Amino acid sequence: MDPQTRQDLILRVLDTDGTTVIASSNVAPIGDVESILSLALSDTGQNYYIEVTGGGENSGSVNNAQAYSLEIALEELNSIQIKDFTITAEGCSPANGVADPDELITVQVTVENNASETVENNDITLSGSANLNIIGSATQDLPDLLANSSTTVAYQFSLSGACGDTETISFQVNTDSGNAQSTHPLTLGIEETFYTEDFESTAIDTIPAGYSESSALVSAKWRTVNTASPSGSNAVFAPGKIDSDSVNSAYLESPTINSIIAPTQLLFDHSYNTEENYDGGVLEISIDNGSNWQEWTAAGGTYTEQGYSETIEPDSGNPLAGQSAWTGDSGGLVTTIAQFPPNTEGQDVQLRWHMSNDQSVQSVGWFIDNIRILRPACCVITIPTLSLTAIDSIASEQDPADAAQFVITADSTPTSSLSISYTLAGTATSGSDFVALAGSATINAGESIATIPVTAITDANVEGDETLTLTLSPSVNYGINIASADITIKDLLFDAFRFENFGTESLNIADDADFDFDGVPNLIEYAFGLDPTNQDTPPFSLSVQPSDGTILVLTYEEDTRLNDIEYIVETSPSLSPASWTSVGVTINSGTITDGLEAKTASVEISDQARFIRIRINRTAP
Repeated sequence: MDPQTRQDLILRVLDTDGTTVIASSNVAPIGDVESILSLALSDTGQNYYIEVTGGGENSGSVNNAQAYSLEIALEELNSIQIKDFTITAEGCSPANGVADPDELITVQVTVENNASETVENNDITLSGSANLNIIGSATQDLPDLLANSSTTVAYQFSLSGACGDTETISFQVNTDSGNAQSTHPLTLGIEETFYTEDFESTAIDTIPAGYSESSALVSAKWRTVNTASPSGSNAVFAPGKIDSDSVNSAYLESPTINSIIAPTQLLFDHSYNTEENYDGGVLEISIDNGSNWQEWTAAGGTYTEQGYSETIEPDSGNPLAGQSAWTGDSGGLVTTIAQFPPNTEGQDVQLRWHMSNDQSVQSVGWFIDNIRILRPACCVITIPTLSLTAIDSIASEQDPADAAQFVITADSTPTSSLSISYTLAGTATSGSDFVALAGSATINAGESIATIPVTAITDANVEGDETLTLTLSPSVNYGINIASADITIKDLLFDAFRFENFGTESLNIADDADFDFDGVPNLIEYAFGLDPTNQDTPPFSLSVQPSDGTILVLTYEEDTRLNDIEYIVETSPSLSPASWTSVGVTINSGTITDGLEAKTASVEISDQARFIRIRINRTAP
């Protein structure tokens, strides 16, 4: 054992079959402690396994003898346990067994009572980040659980985020006798092999089509080999130090790899045996068609497994002097896993393996095999995007048949009926100011529009115009472009007049009342555009004009915008109530200005008294 050699520990807990990894840790820096905490082992009477391996700071120390301090603490499990988290249904087809971004999935969770007594007052709660969208309640009641029994509960939810992101959800069970929690990291999408090269179809002593190589020493160039390959199959190989007098760099360049997305991983199997700290290799990357190259970590890339083993001596004369590299003896075939630099997202890239040596001590060299690039792949959820408009924004108590109308428009036609929930707000009240709405609308399969008519209810309330705002509720089944629209519920014309002038007053506001005590009833003031709160003189004139006989002429203006009243001119010889009549009255119309139509009413006067008046009659409520 070399106490100076530090191991990059990898700690794994294996299931009862001895192979399935149920927990692992390899996140601490080289030489630091790795920990696995709060791992529930619920299968009693079974053997579980702990595996400790080392990544080796020095290439020659990989899995060599080393002293470890392993601490194991076992605690009794709660009587309540959460087990068997399973995805049972997916919105995407075909199903891929995982959650995809914005995909509606159904999961089933099993809750066990391992105690010898019944547990009561049980519930379970699902929680997560703001990207968790739960359909229904996050908390669900559970039945009483008898001793050594279990129950299942189902949840529907979706997770927002980018393909390849990891979201963590948690289940919390609460009972009278205790609680339990389980945490589940869910990576959105699956991992697919985007690129692979295993060199099996490459002729010996050549390189694959699309690849290129260069080396100052022809004998040190990259080439495909078989018999000496540690993988037992074709691999590319660059020799270590061959000529004792020459410094050399040999390069193997990949073809262009298009459109890297995050997070993308590069994996390759390799074996190296070089003069430790003096000869070695690095990985480089170019995003400009090979014009410029950067070492992988300098470009922002990282290694998650089997990164560089040591540093090339600064005074070695090696072109990689002072850099971290794969150097020394890997101890056989190892697999390096590397994360692409963030700035490569969306870029076309090339990779380059750079083998370099100093001037002394010959060595075997560097073998590379099974190059592959893995990237996340996700089901594409195609959902319509909705926009809400009010194509007729007025609903009137004066004419309820003339309804207002909200229209929901989708930018694509759904293949099945799409239910859309909405909420209402504003000063108008559902069921009293307008016919109550259902709270949801449906766009039928193959269509793209749903309409929501709003019909005003005629009432006797003096309330003025009121507003109604409809807002679409979010859903995983659709996106929203325009969420809200407004309409106005128009009060009866005379009620709107009264609300504008009298507000909430209730005295002296009837048609024949005189609020301002000027002798002109409120309905007359309304008809002639007067202020019912201030004493006014009616805007009409009376004259006597000679003709073949004598004519009594009344001049006034009718407001053509008021469709709830009519202007009636009548005459009487005696002022008795029963004597008033419109017979004998001639009406002449003039021009209309700003909705006011000039009118003259004339009555012939003979040898008896004659009177004339205007009566305003309500024609609508």
